[in-house]
Amino acid sequence: MKRDRIVLLVVLVFFCRTTFSAPLSLSVSADVAILMNAETGAVLYEKRGRHKTYPASLTKIATLLHACRSVADRGGGGRFEEKVTCPAPCLRTIRPELKRAHGYEDPPYILETDGTAFGIRVGEILSLGDLLHGMMLVSGNDAANCVAYHIGGTVSGFAEEMNRYVRRLGCSDTRFLNPHGLHHPGHVSTAYDLALITRELVQNGPAFAIFGKERYVCDKTNRRESVAIRHNGRLLQPGTFHYPRVIGMKTGYHAAAGYTLAAVAKEGDRMLIAVVLGCKSSVRRYRDVIRLFEEAFSQEKVTRLLFHEEDPLLMRLDLSRSGSREGHLCRVRPAKGVAISYFPAEIPDITVTMEKRDRPLPIGKGEVVGDLYVTDDRGSLLAHSPLCADEEIGPRGFRGWVSRVRKSVRASGRRGGGGVPSCRPSPPPQGSR
Repeated sequence: MKRDRIVLLVVLVFFCRTTFSAPLSLSVSADVAILMNAETGAVLYEKRGRHKTYPASLTKIATLLHACRSVADRGGGGRFEEKVTCPAPCLRTIRPELKRAHGYEDPPYILETDGTAFGIRVGEILSLGDLLHGMMLVSGNDAANCVAYHIGGTVSGFAEEMNRYVRRLGCSDTRFLNPHGLHHPGHVSTAYDLALITRELVQNGPAFAIFGKERYVCDKTNRRESVAIRHNGRLLQPGTFHYPRVIGMKTGYHAAAGYTLAAVAKEGDRMLIAVVLGCKSSVRRYRDVIRLFEEAFSQEKVTRLLFHEEDPLLMRLDLSRSGSREGHLCRVRPAKGVAISYFPAEIPDITVTMEKRDRPLPIGKGEVVGDLYVTDDRGSLLAHSPLCADEEIGPRGFRGWVSRVRKSVRASGRRGGGGVPSCRPSPPPQGSR
């Protein structure tokens, strides 16, 4: 069925945002912070969210996502049993003060002597899955290098591939020089970009399963026995900062970056992403993220009526049967009230459109002639109602004129006992024959 689409309101900022919206009102200690809806991408809270800074080990979220995507693209189906032999260049270390003395001219992926590690030995053979878990649960910088080397052929090559990938996600202020996040002045991102990367990770089943894993048992290798590892994030573990709604997280730290944290929490069918950067202590990053989640989850959904059932609307219909696209404005009304529901901090930008249905003339009052759709800025349907004619609608042009003459004659005949009306109807419009 052919439908003509009429945009009634383009990106209608739902009535007045100042009337109905209730942005989150809170403060956090982090230098940079953001809270985003994982499904819609709506930003509920932002503090310098586009400010470039150092992500530290939150870099590993992008490494995990890009590695899982690469495995799937080459036919791995998201399975990580393939073996990786860890080479010496991936495990090379340097003292942080020596990096600074060299003006950061050493390869950015070289490990630091005091950085977190999975304890990999040169020539050790591990599965890709074990490396990914070691990278995320204990934040192994050595594991990140070995993953990058295996996927990209070189660690630097992997970083460049990862940059191209995250740019396609919309991360315009991110530049990764290594897969682990150890400090380099040129290795930067933003809270907003990191939230976008985490949002994409949520959609990647294998990657998100690792991101939310609390414990994992690594297989025996040629250099060590089987070992059990545990996530070092306190939101997932029993204790002071355990937060039951959190289903995945990653922490980070180095002296220039401060304490960083990205976490995903879920309540019902609502999933939120919090990112905080530049915190002064580990405790503060956990408090900030919990505060963001608590403030958002405490909001109740509200419902707003956009159109009443009897609200009159005008819809352009083709009544000439000539295929004219100009048509004629006719009165219509929704068959039912049209309302949308949303959380006050996530008031949507909406578009309201009317689409007419092809149907023969004449059309009686109350018959369905089209549809009204309310969509958000992603094109998702929020509400719908059929549109009914609010008046009798007949054809225009010569045939319409004849029909109206006949109707006038019949009406006059009923009033005058069946006689012919004394006045002649006006002639048909010119050019309508």
